[in-house]
Amino acid sequence: MARTWLSIRVELLSGLYAECDPAPGRVFLVGPRHTFQQLARAINIGFARWDHSHLYDFELADGCVVGFPDVDFGEDDVLDHASTKVMSRVGPRDRFGFRFDFGDEWIHECTVEETKVDPVGVYGEPSVEPVPLFGWGTIPDQYGRISDGRDAESLVEPEIPFPFLHDELVRMIELNGGEPMTSADLADTINAEGRYRKQDGSAVTSPQVGARVSKYPQLFGRDDGGRVRLRRPGRG
Repeated sequence: MARTWLSIRVELLSGLYAECDPAPGRVFLVGPRHTFQQLARAINIGFARWDHSHLYDFELADGCVVGFPDVDFGEDDVLDHASTKVMSRVGPRDRFGFRFDFGDEWIHECTVEETKVDPVGVYGEPSVEPVPLFGWGTIPDQYGRISDGRDAESLVEPEIPFPFLHDELVRMIELNGGEPMTSADLADTINAEGRYRKQDGSAVTSPQVGARVSKYPQLFGRDDGGRVRLRRPGRG
């Protein structure tokens, strides 16, 4: 077959009690007939979720939302997840978000890989549903359970939820009087304070700070010297 299918990289950024850093991920094979409803189901299965009864939505790069149009959350013109084809709305190199469970807020970043693929070549046959081709990382339990018990003792509930890294970057720059800081200085300051903890227990590095700054262009910019600065209303 021709290279007409998409491979979509999905990374789990945060949910439940904390962000996932490093982010676990899966790469999904998606064909021309697959809907966003089918992609959502594949993502949830790929990230080991057994309770699929929660609402979800996709937010596309152009601001369009794909989800449940019959549920009113004050959003206009929600595209129907059950009928909207993935390839009708996204293509190579596009990025979009997937949010599952509006209470626990499992947030995913989806990136369409640059080159289309032949489903027979990468999977062996065209699949009826989107399927995972590759994966990595530690997948958190959907409800934070650490055993098969059905009582409260089987749940993991930190006394104080760990802050998200981008929130800590904002706080560090504000504590610095709002003055720009290098990625290395931000990493060192965060590690010295110890309030933010990565999932694997390792130290925050300068490249990780840089990657997180790039993920949140609405929050951060760079000055002429390459230091990280906060974006303020009315300025770029």
